[in-house]
Amino acid sequence: MPSAPYRGDTSASLGTAGATTQLNRLVRLEIYRGALRITGVKVTAAQKAAAKEQVEQQQLTDNGLKLADVPKGFLDDDIEVAGITAAIEATAPVSKADQEKAAAAYEQTLQAAFQQQVGSYTQLCVKGIVAADEATGAQAVTRLKAGEDAATVAKDLSVEPTSADQEQCLARADAEGLFPEAATAKAGTVLGPAPYQTNQFLVLAVGSVKVPTYADLRPQLAQSIPDTAAQAATAAQEKVLTKALDEATDRAKVTVDSRYGTWDVKSGQVVAPTDPAAVAFESDGSTPSTTVDPAAGAPAGAGS
Repeated sequence: MPSAPYRGDTSASLGTAGATTQLNRLVRLEIYRGALRITGVKVTAAQKAAAKEQVEQQQLTDNGLKLADVPKGFLDDDIEVAGITAAIEATAPVSKADQEKAAAAYEQTLQAAFQQQVGSYTQLCVKGIVAADEATGAQAVTRLKAGEDAATVAKDLSVEPTSADQEQCLARADAEGLFPEAATAKAGTVLGPAPYQTNQFLVLAVGSVKVPTYADLRPQLAQSIPDTAAQAATAAQEKVLTKALDEATDRAKVTVDSRYGTWDVKSGQVVAPTDPAAVAFESDGSTPSTTVDPAAGAPAGAGS
């Protein structure tokens, strides 16, 4: 009888490839534990709490899952790995004082950029009147400055009588292309008349000016201005973690049942068997089933 990897036939069973995946999870956890011992630090309560929040956010909230949807053993393993990662990275040669100083300097850089760029993001919310000629546009300006409602003036003078029914917002910089005085416009300012399209003139009544706050623009500014200090700190943390994991992997002695794969020292992974003969048959000719306890994530036994 030809042999082939067992594919699993119940919700509590895993095929050969699935078992290999779970073995890799277990090996990964032990390697992280080994790295923690090599580093000689402990995971603090604060780091554990942060790791729990981080993993639950990634595994549950971001994926639209509930706690009951994910085996507790899987979450516990990932939380432990995240906590160990934080503990090891905290040993990087970057002091908290230096990090705070660098963060403050970066905020100053972003705030300076905000002051320079805020004008580019400022919007004028206006109602427009499209006049058939400059003289009509001048009449519209006079009436608007006298306090008449823009919608009323538009009904009388605009070639588009409903043009001022709804307020529209445009970038101040775009308005300056037609109206240089838009650079200093504020609520109540009347702009125009200015040449607009063919033989028409545009008048704008500014109802309000929307100036974004630093909080509004900070995410966009942070994307365009790299935080080099934070990048250097992250690189230092990753270097410490990688070194500890590499050493733990080199020290690891992993033995894997050939039915479920082989340990590849170079990649530090359990590799699934590709040869069908790797799956042994029981003496009675039945295919052994690899049953995995979903809560523990480890093979509980073989045989059927």
